[in-house]
Amino acid sequence: NFNAVNAQTADQYMNVIRSYMRYLAAKNTLSYNPAVHVPSLGVKAGFAADIIKSFTQQQWHDVNQTLDALPENTPGQRNRAQRLRFCIRFAYAMGLRINEHTGGYHDHVILRRGEWYLKIVGKGKRARTLGLNTVDPIAMNALMAYRKFLGLSELPNNEHIPLLPSLKPVVN
Repeated sequence: NFNAVNAQTADQYMNVIRSYMRYLAAKNTLSYNPAVHVPSLGVKAGFAADIIKSFTQQQWHDVNQTLDALPENTPGQRNRAQRLRFCIRFAYAMGLRINEHTGGYHDHVILRRGEWYLKIVGKGKRARTLGLNTVDPIAMNALMAYRKFLGLSELPNNEHIPLLPSLKPVVN
């Protein structure tokens, strides 16, 4: 007795096989790719015109105004406000998933060829390297401001401390 799998699950399995066959054909292990004619569900039909996955300029402005207006009357409030500012600005600018942000460390921020990059392990345990100031300086500015708040140098210096440390209460 075999349980039926839905078409999407079967396509995911076939994607692995198609990919492996492409690899073997590219390495000349196979004279041709036998999976080239196996149909794929492919790209989801059309573009999701009704689903907006980013803030509008006005929404981003409102988010930043709200972050800047967070109370900072006590040490605990200051810690919470600075952490939230960094968390939201950095993760949004970099397009990070929660586990990518919480799993990162300051020593994952590296300088290569005069540009700053973040090395992360993303979904499916895939390693990625993302530019911190490729598009605009939001992520880099958020990182430097948060590091300054933490009493670190503005630019990363190979410190093995979490990018997003847990929030701990401040005792006066």
